[in-house]
Amino acid sequence: MPKEITYTPEMVLDAAITVVREKGFDSLTVRAVAKALGASTQPVFKCYKSMDALCEKVLERIREIYNGYADKGFEMTPAGKGFGIQYVRFAIDEPNMFRALFMSKDESRLTIKDFMKNEGHYDKIVEIMSKNYGVPTEIAESIYQYGCVYAHGLASMCACGSCSFTEEELSEMMGISMRGHIMAIRAGRDPREKIIPNENVELKGSFDDFINGVNN
Repeated sequence: MPKEITYTPEMVLDAAITVVREKGFDSLTVRAVAKALGASTQPVFKCYKSMDALCEKVLERIREIYNGYADKGFEMTPAGKGFGIQYVRFAIDEPNMFRALFMSKDESRLTIKDFMKNEGHYDKIVEIMSKNYGVPTEIAESIYQYGCVYAHGLASMCACGSCSFTEEELSEMMGISMRGHIMAIRAGRDPREKIIPNENVELKGSFDDFINGVNN
C-alpha cells in the first residue's frame, strides 16, 4: 500500500504559484490548485481556511519574487535605471505575476503617486534619483513619476505579449526618456506642454523654442 502523502501549506502554496505562473491569477481556484498539487481539494482547505487566505499568501510570494528583481536592479549602476530595467524584466519573465501585482483592476482609481507608493520602493527610488542627479526630493519625485509611467508602459506591453525588448534596447530607451525629462526640468516648463489637442489649437513658436524652453 503506497505511503500517504502529507501535504503542507508550502506545498499547496507552490502549487498555487504554478497555477498563477502558467494560467494567471484569475485562474486560481481550489480545483486548479488541487490539480497542480496532484490531489483532491481536501489538502487545500486543510492547509488554508479559505481561498482568500491562500490568495493573500500567493500575492505575498509573488511580491517576494518581484522584490528579488528590484533588489538586483538596485545593485546596478546607475541604480535608478537598473531598477527600471528589472521592473520590465520581471514582466517579461513572469507576465502573469506582473499582471497580478501591477495590472489588476482597482475600483478606487489610484493616482500615479499612490501607484508608485504601492509598488513598494518609493522612498528608496526617490533617494537614489536625488543622489544620482543632484536634485532636491521634489524634483527627484517628478523624475521618478515620469520614469515610472514610461517603465510601466514598456512592462505592460511585455506582460500582454505585445512585444519584448533586449536589455540593450531597454537601457537606451529609458536613458533617452530620463534625459529628456531632466532637460525639460532644466529648461523650464513651457505652457505648450499642457495643450489639449483639438482642431482649433494654434501653436506658436518654433520647435527649437519648445525644446529650449522659450515660453510662448
